[in-house]
Amino acid sequence: PQDYGRNHADGANMLAHALGRHDGIVMWRAFVYKAGSGDRFKQAYEDFKPLDGQFAPKVLVQVKNGPIDFQAREPFHPLFGAMPKTPLVLEVQLTQEYLGMATHLVYLAPLIKECLDADTQEKGPGSTVAKVVDGSLEQHRLSGIAGVANIGSDRNWTGHPVGQANWYAFGRLAWDYTLTSAGIDDPTMAHIHAGAAGVNGPVTVGLPDLDAGEHCQDIDKERADQITAKPGDFYVNIHNGDFPGGAIRGQLTKKD
Repeated sequence: PQDYGRNHADGANMLAHALGRHDGIVMWRAFVYKAGSGDRFKQAYEDFKPLDGQFAPKVLVQVKNGPIDFQAREPFHPLFGAMPKTPLVLEVQLTQEYLGMATHLVYLAPLIKECLDADTQEKGPGSTVAKVVDGSLEQHRLSGIAGVANIGSDRNWTGHPVGQANWYAFGRLAWDYTLTSAGIDDPTMAHIHAGAAGVNGPVTVGLPDLDAGEHCQDIDKERADQITAKPGDFYVNIHNGDFPGGAIRGQLTKKD
């Protein structure tokens, strides 16, 4: 908008005006930076803080969990607690952009939970990011949380069961941010089973202790050849206390 002599409120409100009396909302992202900016950490804060209270009633401002860009470690975004007159949406990552992309096994629930529990001190102790986002701190009617995900053509959309687990954890925390990340995860065992999609089959490979850290297992060469040749005939099943028969199932696939 600045290229046209306008600001972010002007841009968001233009879209809200187009909605008129129709149902719908505008989610305007606060993920902004430009070449030559003196401090990218502060740019969203400096762009949006002065606009607090200028957004139309149908507009929510979508703010990343941290001020840079889905880093492995960063503090919560300073806009949380700084825009009391504007409903803010929390944007979190499911993409693992800076966490090994989709090839490393990273459980994201603790990162999301840490941000939700962070205290902005906007109205004193207890003014958590979660209370800003759900609207309860300032009695906003609109609220939201967004997960930026990378999905593909795999049956579980994510390519591997841990990626699927991150979607599940995000959904659970979106509905109830008082849950603990440990309570959502809590895996007890995992196996590779023989069975095509939609078919339950016997255990063929017992995966190692989920707390062992190495996550490697020696298996019979003949069995390994079978899995490699026809991965679609096998699936991974992860169990937890709530679902001892299996909480997450991921069909194996052959990558191109």
